Amino acid sequence: MSGDQPTTPAPDGPQVPHRLPDALVRQPLIEVSADRAVLRLPGAGRMLVTTHDIVEAPAPGRGHGALAPLADPALALQWLLRGVPTVRAASVASNGRGVLLSGTGPVGTSTIAAALVQRGWQMLGDAVAPVIVADGTISVVPTTDTLGLWPDALEALGLDAELGQPIRPGVAKRAVTAGELEASGKPPGDSATDDSATGDSPSDDVAAVLGPLPVPVDMVVLVRQSNHDPLGAAVYSGTKAFTAVDRSSWHHAIALALHGSTGHLAWSSAMATGTRIVRVTVPRRGDPTEAAALVAGISDGTIEVAPA
Repeated sequence: MSGDQPTTPAPDGPQVPHRLPDALVRQPLIEVSADRAVLRLPGAGRMLVTTHDIVEAPAPGRGHGALAPLADPALALQWLLRGVPTVRAASVASNGRGVLLSGTGPVGTSTIAAALVQRGWQMLGDAVAPVIVADGTISVVPTTDTLGLWPDALEALGLDAELGQPIRPGVAKRAVTAGELEASGKPPGDSATDDSATGDSPSDDVAAVLGPLPVPVDMVVLVRQSNHDPLGAAVYSGTKAFTAVDRSSWHHAIALALHGSTGHLAWSSAMATGTRIVRVTVPRRGDPTEAAALVAGISDGTIEVAPA
């Protein structure tokens, strides 16, 4: 799981209802009320999500690993129940500035985040980025120091394909910690990956300053994968920025039901106008370290990007 809340097992499932009588939203696999949600994975079991806990009820004969695909959706729902919208994004930070790496489908956001951690950036989260908008400040809440990476992504980063631990039995994807990525970073003085010239601090130093507190968001990077286009970037503004942010949120219909259309609109508008929204196009099977260098350069202002 990408999140900060461990799941609680419920072997016989009595704590996890099949239905919520007071549901505000009923979808084929999710029901949500004002203070709880139930997720179902046919053949695998159910999860009950509240503001303080996530309880699993595996189907008879199934282990808790069978419910692993529900981990990120459950975490996103938990933050929505807490009143905090979430973005489908990996999140990292440099010099106290948070960057969200968002994408639809397997476009390499976690891999780019890992490459940034190798450069000395701080790891904040993977897949689920809770974003708080309050008092004119936009901040992302750290959720995990672990990224989910496929073996080919690890090899593209110059790492052992078996680094970390299996996400779950029978799946090749690996759970790799920030510490493991930092240890694999290039030595100081390597101009291709050393961020010391731009003022980046080692992530341990940043973590000592930031701790678990929300980190101000400087930029949202919308990662797009292409079979034909080269590595490049463009800045979104206005309607394009708003639409991109709105589409990148988890459980859009549920967010509207829980927070109201006005509240969610205000959140999306604040994100679109209060942060830089940048689309980054990455070639399929491209070098993730080059994409990370581009993101780092845009973040620190050494690379200028034209409007889309």
